[in-house]
Amino acid sequence: PAQATFHFADGLKDYLAETLKGATLVHPDIFTGSAGKTGKHGGAQWAVAWTADADGFLNSYCNTIPTPDGGTHESGLRTALLRGLKDHAERMNQGKRAASITSEDVMVGAGCMLSVFIREPEFQGQTKDRLATAEAQRIVENAIKDPFDHWLAGNPMQANRLLDFVVDRAEVVEAFTLTQEGERSPLAGAVTNVRAASFPSAPQARAVTVTAVRANGPTADRPGQLER
Repeated sequence: PAQATFHFADGLKDYLAETLKGATLVHPDIFTGSAGKTGKHGGAQWAVAWTADADGFLNSYCNTIPTPDGGTHESGLRTALLRGLKDHAERMNQGKRAASITSEDVMVGAGCMLSVFIREPEFQGQTKDRLATAEAQRIVENAIKDPFDHWLAGNPMQANRLLDFVVDRAEVVEAFTLTQEGERSPLAGAVTNVRAASFPSAPQARAVTVTAVRANGPTADRPGQLER
């Protein structure tokens, strides 16, 4: 059978850039970095970019093994990004505006690549699709938090654009959720009739759903094996 070889000289950054080719980025620069030594216990590598016109995805690996069902290392990434963005909002005197955003809000539209190295990792299930090692969350969160703070502080205009994007989409989701809850309420019919009588010419609001999905990109060159 035909085979294809993919090589990305700049690691996960190039891998993500290739995966997002053609997408409109919210910000021009990919947030990327590494901590620890590649292939050794506690090492982590990542690349993250937010797209304005595509669904989000998170491709993660532990010791070069794909983890399509996520796990503790992905939780560390989400927590670090959420805390970093909220800290930036506080520095910009917009803490109140960003107070209610969640890690799910931050991940909407985010394309992410994450690779972590853990000695003797624990997985859920026989297929090793989900990482269960509790230490992995701390390793990834500590690895990403400070670099993300510096990345945001280094370009306030880019950071503010990202903050606006996340908050605006979170508000859309919240509005849609409230609309759905209102439609299920016993009073919904009565409220609708009152509104129709009061505003007969008002157009119906369009509900917008925002989803985050996991996608599988091309296979990248895997980092070296874990060294003991």
